[in-house]
Amino acid sequence: MKKNVISAVLIVFVVLLIFSVLIGFCFGIPSQYDNTFLAGLSLKYNRLNSIEKQKIVIIGGSSVAFGIDSQLMERELNLPVVNFGLYASLGTKIMLDLAKDSINENDIVIIAPEQDSQTLSLFFNSESTWQAVDSNFSILKDVDKDDSASMVGASLQYIADKYEYWRKNNKPNPKGVYNIKSFNEYGDIVYPKEYNIMVGGYDKNKEISFDTSIISADFIDYLNDFNKSISKKGARVYFSFSPMNRNALLENTTEDTILNYYNYLQEKFEFPVMSNPNDYLMDKEWFYDSNFHLNNSGVLIHTANVINDIKLVLKDNSKTNIELPQEKPVPPNEEDSNNEDDNSDYKFFIFEHTTNGLKIVGLSELGKKEKSLILPKNISNIKVLEIAENAFESSSVLEEITIHENIKLLQNGCFGNAVNLKSIIIECDNPDNTPIGADLLLNASPDLYIYVDESAYGDYVANYFWGNVASRIKIIS
Repeated sequence: MKKNVISAVLIVFVVLLIFSVLIGFCFGIPSQYDNTFLAGLSLKYNRLNSIEKQKIVIIGGSSVAFGIDSQLMERELNLPVVNFGLYASLGTKIMLDLAKDSINENDIVIIAPEQDSQTLSLFFNSESTWQAVDSNFSILKDVDKDDSASMVGASLQYIADKYEYWRKNNKPNPKGVYNIKSFNEYGDIVYPKEYNIMVGGYDKNKEISFDTSIISADFIDYLNDFNKSISKKGARVYFSFSPMNRNALLENTTEDTILNYYNYLQEKFEFPVMSNPNDYLMDKEWFYDSNFHLNNSGVLIHTANVINDIKLVLKDNSKTNIELPQEKPVPPNEEDSNNEDDNSDYKFFIFEHTTNGLKIVGLSELGKKEKSLILPKNISNIKVLEIAENAFESSSVLEEITIHENIKLLQNGCFGNAVNLKSIIIECDNPDNTPIGADLLLNASPDLYIYVDESAYGDYVANYFWGNVASRIKIIS
């Protein structure tokens, strides 16, 4: 009996020792995620903690990072502004937790998450959190203790991934907007975003709902508790809305639907809802690459809306002097498709015409017999841009698909129910080219993996959109 106890103690000791060594090793390796979008958390956290006088703190997801011009807001309100929104995959909860201890007397806190079931819940992503704190481990002290077990559980994978990047000297350095260089000193995104780049003007994978069920009861309770804690300090909390692409509203959403949701929030929250959601529904031309991310012109409109709402609660009757854009930004005409592209597989697909080009909706009788397919780039100079949900489900033999940079939209579940589909080869080195939804692999084979070139691997796994399926992304051998 005594030997068994000693053996058990030794095993626990060895496990703890190994774990301690791994953690120490991890902390000793230089940051590997400091070029990524998630590294923006450190910048925002440091700014929040550096301002001790009265300030305005806007808490939310990436719509805050993409939607606010803090310098304009400071000029109009004569108060420092902290842009404390980063990434829906972190969750709203962690942003509230990290902000709580840094809120002081007379501060104005605006909670403005995206209109989405994930951001309107207590969702917490430990994997993304580890990557976000990789360049500033002091942030860990403000992570909710209730999330400690989740953080410990995700630490080994984080350490393994970090070690591999360090060993190969190939840490993620994303192209385009989702890089740390896109942030200014306020935490605003200042990367050039001239016009809407989404197929059809909105993300079909992220339709916007105003059903009251979209916001969870425990999230409402959490916000009310947050308000109580902040109010004791003499600060004020308000709820607002993110900018929302009007074209992305769920079908049959009416004015009454939105009014009912608005009234529901007013009833449930123990603090004011300072904004009318209708004021934050904006035309598609003001957005960039998602239904919540604004382009440069849209930022001005949204910032002015937020300023005006803040002025109302402050009883400030001054005029807001922001020069708003007079015309909606329109993308330039793209060059015609190249007929020299390899489109020999066109006969294997069924297409549907859309406003912008062609969408693959199924396989022809010939296509159902193929084990490997290369998606065509254009048919008679009409571009192939989309893949519909369950587009390959009619095949029981298809094993591999190659996708080129012409595909701009992969609908959620587009690889669903294709029972033998094992490989998706992406022949594009920039993941921003094709944003995806969280349910890309809905009903897909559990053995399905996405393959990218080694030079693009870090970009894909750390990408704002593709990071959601990072565990299914591999390097082409």
